Amino acid sequence: MQSLTIVVGRCYPQDDVARLLRSLPEEVEAVIADGVGGLTIDRPNVRVLSLPGRTLAELRGAGLAAATSDFVAFVDPACQLSTGWLAAARRALAVAPAASGPVEYAGGRSPATWAAFLAEYGAFLPPASSAAGVAGTNLIVVRALLEAGGAFWKDEVVERLVAAGHAVAYVPDLVVVHRRRWRTLPFLRDRFHHGRCYAGRRRGRLAPIERLGRAVAAPATGLVLFVRLVRAFLPKRRWRVAFALAAPWTIAFLLAWAFGEAIGYLLGPGESCRQT
Repeated sequence: MQSLTIVVGRCYPQDDVARLLRSLPEEVEAVIADGVGGLTIDRPNVRVLSLPGRTLAELRGAGLAAATSDFVAFVDPACQLSTGWLAAARRALAVAPAASGPVEYAGGRSPATWAAFLAEYGAFLPPASSAAGVAGTNLIVVRALLEAGGAFWKDEVVERLVAAGHAVAYVPDLVVVHRRRWRTLPFLRDRFHHGRCYAGRRRGRLAPIERLGRAVAAPATGLVLFVRLVRAFLPKRRWRVAFALAAPWTIAFLLAWAFGEAIGYLLGPGESCRQT
């Protein structure tokens, strides 16, 4: 594999990048777009961009613009790379232009914290499969296929890759470990804003009748997503108890997304994209 840069967007003061940097191989560069401010790191393979107040999508976009490597990876600051992550990336990118893999969790153990992780990344807990989709916190793409400038929205990037005939390879041993401990009420608001932003960004592509139809159907989306999670978790025996205890909170978080999605299709994104 040729050169690789990991882009990290840091939005929350509690996101400590120390674990991620300890797991960072010396031959891999990291560009940390710091939306909090005050972060200083003295390592030859780490660059820090101080961009207080920027959204995650803007931070990732800025990090991408600063990256000069052949491949660019996107990883959350609260993650660490597994021991075999780089080797798995090399194998995958030797035959595919993009790759993604599972997301383990090693953060808090309270039901609400687990539920926040499940609502965000539950489908990617190993054992997972390509049917889970693409984890935004564990994505590597050939730099030449990415458009620099502006915000980086993972869903739009993956859609463009697929439309251009570039498959995203699912690699079971390309694992990152997530360690964020989410707070309940802020995460509820976060889910609402993500849902509204997601739908609002798509609203302009739809006819008025399609917008209305999707808005009406959106409340059921949360329950559909939960059913999909249940099906995905049936093979994950070691997580069944945690999943059951977290289920009420998981449903609440998914419904917050669905409600935001309905508002987004009806009224547009509003200021929600600035809140994500």
